[in-house]
Amino acid sequence: MYKRIVSIALIVTLILYVSPVITFISFTNSTVYAETSSTSTSTEDTGVKGMRCPDADVDWFSDICYDCIFPISLGGSSWFSIGSNFDSSEDNPNSDWSAGNPVCTCMDSNGVPEFGMLFSYRTISKIFEVVRTPYCEPFLGMDLSGMAISGYSANKTMIGTKGRSGGEAKKSMYHIHYIIFPLLQILEFGFTPDCEEGYYTDIGIGFMSEQVVSWYHDEWALLEHPESIIFANPITQTACLADCAATNVGYPINQLFWCGGCLGSVYPFTGNITYTQSPVANSQLLIMRFLALMHRIGFAWRTEGEDAKCGGYVYPMIPKSQYKISMLFPIAQASGKCCHPLGRHPLVNLTEHRSIPGFGEDYLYVQYTHVDCCVR
Repeated sequence: MYKRIVSIALIVTLILYVSPVITFISFTNSTVYAETSSTSTSTEDTGVKGMRCPDADVDWFSDICYDCIFPISLGGSSWFSIGSNFDSSEDNPNSDWSAGNPVCTCMDSNGVPEFGMLFSYRTISKIFEVVRTPYCEPFLGMDLSGMAISGYSANKTMIGTKGRSGGEAKKSMYHIHYIIFPLLQILEFGFTPDCEEGYYTDIGIGFMSEQVVSWYHDEWALLEHPESIIFANPITQTACLADCAATNVGYPINQLFWCGGCLGSVYPFTGNITYTQSPVANSQLLIMRFLALMHRIGFAWRTEGEDAKCGGYVYPMIPKSQYKISMLFPIAQASGKCCHPLGRHPLVNLTEHRSIPGFGEDYLYVQYTHVDCCVR
């Protein structure tokens, strides 16, 4: 019996640490799959301008939830705060950092210790686009369907839609893009230490799901991440009830990394959603799936907690409490309780009603990333 348990543990460990390599290969070498004939991305085919690919026309000053970068803490204590705090333990939720130790130490390149003070805040780092039409970029106000390779297609009949009632299960499929958006660096706010996962000064396209074949096909996603068999089943999903309850009143449970709070399952890492809730809930679930995928393949780092105080590091499981999001389009959350943890139900985070039939069924969100940094 003992040998069997050890064998199972070794197999699970192998899956968790080897499968990101397979995904990385697919991520960097996959063929662009996009329908270029029957599903047009032009705005003229509906007769309503902007219906299929709207221009979000974002106002950087009035549409961004700047309150979400607060509270900024220095030395493990609250320094100052502006705006409403939506959640409990706002200073450092679910973090390994001990607020009672304001002095921190990091090693320089020569192995000599440097003393500093903990600096904690949330940085504005990315914009997420969750869209019905392939290669539609509402944030940039562009239609990039010309990037598609003619002759390759995938089944898009369910993109942005729900399945018919009756014998067919309800399904939906969306594409997701993330835009590198280092707003604090662009505005030169000043507190941008080296502990963030990347230091950018310009806006750019970081990822488009149209270019990853596994985003369309659950079978490919299963081959790349076979641990889905363990986590995307009714037995393990029962634990997600606790994650849903915790998220609605505070922060998600990081140990339940396969749970999407009240939104569904983080696995599989695809744009296909079965047993859909609402379009808003679907869009927020896909953001969680995308972030989990980025952590699995090493493209997203952990930046909160004591281990990250000297710099972010690769962390294969999504640290859900590290992130918050706020809706940017179609109706921006920009004041009051305007950002929320991952997995919180749209009725609780006040986003369920922020959907407009037609041009307002594509969604933009701002990502806020918690950073704990030892400033030397």
